[in-house]
Amino acid sequence: MANIINPDEKKSNSIQKFTFAKLDVHVDDIVASEENPFVSQEQLSKEQASASHETTSPDHDDEKKPPTIFEAKERETLLDKIDQLTSDVVRLQMELEKVQQAHLQELEQAKEAAREEGRQEAMKTLHEEMHEEIENLKSQYINSITALDEKKHQFDQTLESLEKELIETALLLAKKVILKEVEKNSAQIAVEIAEYLLKSIRESSQVTLKVNPEDFAAISSHFKESLIKIESDEAIQKGGVVLMGGDENIDGTIHTRYRQALQFLQKES
Repeated sequence: MANIINPDEKKSNSIQKFTFAKLDVHVDDIVASEENPFVSQEQLSKEQASASHETTSPDHDDEKKPPTIFEAKERETLLDKIDQLTSDVVRLQMELEKVQQAHLQELEQAKEAAREEGRQEAMKTLHEEMHEEIENLKSQYINSITALDEKKHQFDQTLESLEKELIETALLLAKKVILKEVEKNSAQIAVEIAEYLLKSIRESSQVTLKVNPEDFAAISSHFKESLIKIESDEAIQKGGVVLMGGDENIDGTIHTRYRQALQFLQKES
């Protein structure tokens, strides 16, 4: 049996299953489906979806409409409120910065006051410590001076005692030397003492020299041409002379002169 459709034309034609149109579709779709009952299910679904999108988006035309007077005023009021809120925020921010700056200044002042207080406290403590140290040094200095004064007093006493001892020792040594010399040259020593004593008295008509018997010859020979009276007296030590003239009596013996020299030196010391 021969094919009704040519095989070459079969490739170019699409044969699909027949589908009835749904009742909830658009009228135009129904009409279209009546005019073309062989519409495919896929094409029908696309048309229904497009129609549904157009029916569910009716506000696209409304958005293009100009706003009403009420909407414009409401929008203007909203913008004014936004401006006011912005101004308030800026003002609050400026006030906050001022408060922060004031707090920073107060904090810096508090730090400076604390530093000054600490410095004053440190100076006070240092002054007290220095005053205490000075008082301690002063006390030590006074104690040292007192101790030095005591040592000086002891040293002066010791020195004075040593001076007396030295003087006495020196005179004692001198006395021993003189006595030895007197033993050798008593007559010559007696002559020199007599001449010294005669120079120290006023002129007198009567002058008497008392000498030791061993020195009598030498004294008499020395003063033979004078009016001086020479007497021998065993109470007079060798080398010594006692001068008697008028109201004056001068003891020129060695022991007497030694005592006088010792008293003079002790008085001077």
